[in-house]
Amino acid sequence: MFGITHKILKRLNSFFNKLKTFVFGIFKIKYDPDHKLISNLSDKKTPSIHQLLQVSHFMKTKEKKVFYIFLIAGFLSLFFLIYRTFLAYTVHAPVDGGEYSEGLMGNIEYLNPVLNKGNDVDRDISKLIFSGLFKINTMGEIENDLVSDYSISEDKKIYTFNLKDNIYFHDGVNLTADDIEFTLSAIQNPNFNSSLYKTFDGIIFEKISDKSFKLVLEEPLPIFLQTLTFGILPVHLWQNIPVENATLSELNKKPIGSGPYEFFSIKKDSDGYIKQYTISKFKNFYGDKPYIDKITFKFYADFEQALKDLKASKILSLNYIPNETAQKIKELRHFNLQQVNIPRYTALFFNSKKSEFLKDKKIRQALLLSLNKNEIAKSVGLEDYISYGPMDQMIEKQSDEYNIDKARSLLGESGWKDENGQLKKSGNQMILKITIVDNPDYVKYLQLIKDEWSKLGIAVEIETIDKQKILQDIIQPRNYQILLYSEVLSYDLDPYSFWHSSQIASTGFNLSMFSDKDIDTILEEARKIDSYDDRKLKYEAFQKIVKDNVYAIFLFNTPYSYPLNKKVKGFESKLVYTPSDRFWNIEDWFIKYKIVFKTKK
Repeated sequence: MFGITHKILKRLNSFFNKLKTFVFGIFKIKYDPDHKLISNLSDKKTPSIHQLLQVSHFMKTKEKKVFYIFLIAGFLSLFFLIYRTFLAYTVHAPVDGGEYSEGLMGNIEYLNPVLNKGNDVDRDISKLIFSGLFKINTMGEIENDLVSDYSISEDKKIYTFNLKDNIYFHDGVNLTADDIEFTLSAIQNPNFNSSLYKTFDGIIFEKISDKSFKLVLEEPLPIFLQTLTFGILPVHLWQNIPVENATLSELNKKPIGSGPYEFFSIKKDSDGYIKQYTISKFKNFYGDKPYIDKITFKFYADFEQALKDLKASKILSLNYIPNETAQKIKELRHFNLQQVNIPRYTALFFNSKKSEFLKDKKIRQALLLSLNKNEIAKSVGLEDYISYGPMDQMIEKQSDEYNIDKARSLLGESGWKDENGQLKKSGNQMILKITIVDNPDYVKYLQLIKDEWSKLGIAVEIETIDKQKILQDIIQPRNYQILLYSEVLSYDLDPYSFWHSSQIASTGFNLSMFSDKDIDTILEEARKIDSYDDRKLKYEAFQKIVKDNVYAIFLFNTPYSYPLNKKVKGFESKLVYTPSDRFWNIEDWFIKYKIVFKTKK
């Protein structure tokens, strides 16, 4: 190291000698050897480079080491100062190009905004292929998408919309009001069995022109615009497909939409399962065109394999990671863990139709009182995300009481007694069957809950269901006694879809299965209120009824954790309502870039 430093100093000496000769030449300074000799003998002259090179000859070994250490430290400090200054005054300017890859847990069912029913994989891809009348931005605010402008009548029942110019489907056909009408009629057709049916039942479409139309409501609905984010289908491709054959159409796998990306390719394994799905940038997109050329989704049935590929950068992200894994992702230098707010609550939903004793309010109260939610949260690292009720996003959180003695007393009042460590009534032990999605977080939560309830002598059976089957086999037929599941509120935090009695039917998502007239009235009235503060008062009343009756036990409000390779830049979402909303600003994401100096604002 010392030899290398010495060579550097010699080169610097040579450079300065040449510089001195050059300067002398410019200013025509005469070189006088006698003058140089006298100057060298002067004790007032600053040491020359040549003299500095001789310094080491007058130093002891220890002094040399200290000198070279400080010299190298100085060079390194100068380098980092220049580097930090460079970073401070430059930015990464996105340029077109690059391919993004993401792992998805699950598989495609219907890439059709009318047919898909809660399958995250379908939503993820549909979000990029289809566009709606409106969209939600990264701050959770509504913005025009296909619509250029709109007006609302004084009675707030008639909405008039105008479409933007030059909107094309991926096959080159213009999008018109006819496509809006067809999509709405498909949603309203009960034979399509669309999850949006209840929302748009009774709404009338009136065409004004190819670019203008009206939607007429039976009653005012302040949140109506927020419901108009569903994707629009091309009538010229779907109108001749019989309703009974809609789910069989190839368009569900190779859809034609008007979004920023279009179908490019699909790869299947020998058994016919989709292993890879690629979409490419749509060049005639009406909005801001994305920078990234292609997006490839790779499908995994095994989470551990997906995580392995993520760590090896074979994929740049993964649509789902459990909470425990999210903490480990933070340790990976080449990844950013995006943790985004989401109005989601994970709860234990009671189905009293599958269990007589769950109809007893005292038993439900006892089950809540016997759960030490604080200790459970500490065990899974979620102390900051304990849930109190369905409206935690809007209402100030409270805390549930933990009192196991009070729980025993309530159970005793209902005729349940502890017999040798088993909770029994008339000789029958209380056995709770809890159904969960095959999810490592849920498995951990449930083991802790099982341990808590075992203190009362309650036996707990656990049924684990594959994510792909939970909707069809468990939720729609309401085939569970207690269901551990997560629900995400809509853009306006309206809980109607999850708690109104009309949603108890198989097409709805009222998982608690309790019909409460007071709740129905409150939720119906809240939907008609414009004022946020007034709606909040209604939802406070709604939450009080839910909590007083223990229609469910609320556990956590976890954020959406999204690991993103640092190669990918531009992600800005602060709030999502479904995991697919991570793509809200996909047009700003980029992989390729050039370094440019910042401009003054």
